[in-house]
Amino acid sequence: ITDHHTVKGVDEVVKAAEGKDITVLPGVELRTDKGNKGIHIIGIFDSSITPKTIYDKLLCPLNLSENDIKTKGDKDVYCNFEDACQKVHELGGIVLLHAGNKSNGIEQLDSDVRATLKKDLAFLVDIFEVSAIKQVEDYRKIVFPKIKQEFPCVITSDACDRSQLQYKAGHSTEVIGKKFSWLKADPTFEGLKQIIYEP
Repeated sequence: ITDHHTVKGVDEVVKAAEGKDITVLPGVELRTDKGNKGIHIIGIFDSSITPKTIYDKLLCPLNLSENDIKTKGDKDVYCNFEDACQKVHELGGIVLLHAGNKSNGIEQLDSDVRATLKKDLAFLVDIFEVSAIKQVEDYRKIVFPKIKQEFPCVITSDACDRSQLQYKAGHSTEVIGKKFSWLKADPTFEGLKQIIYEP
């Protein structure tokens, strides 16, 4: 469960899932200082990590206070890419990177001059978040052999045709259940981490 620069809704979702066969992993989506539009990354954590801990040990050290979000507005709030990845990992979390044709993804860094930067940034993350199987195939055939490492690629719930949605501007509950990733693992944070070792 993620939202931009906040963990406010996580406790409510965890409470709603109580007694149901649902695993809720807390997380947060961050707009970083890399790329023309700010590359997005997502930090996902074990269910034992509280939203308060994520706020205190990730968002505040990155200068992403609730007041900043209110004052500046979500679209004008950025954090340092490298610092954000480091803080997520220090909390035991994993970092997903917007990739493929996802908006605010790493592919906006498309010039040869930035090829080295793309490679350096890729090695700070754990999972590539794409929106179609074709993009997974392209990464496996073209990108991963070039950088000599394979990363797991996942398609997430917001990878859908937004023109068909009532709320087109951003994330919406309408997308839940439209797309999903199937992982051969236990439905736990440790299960999710298995794909890092066996992409």
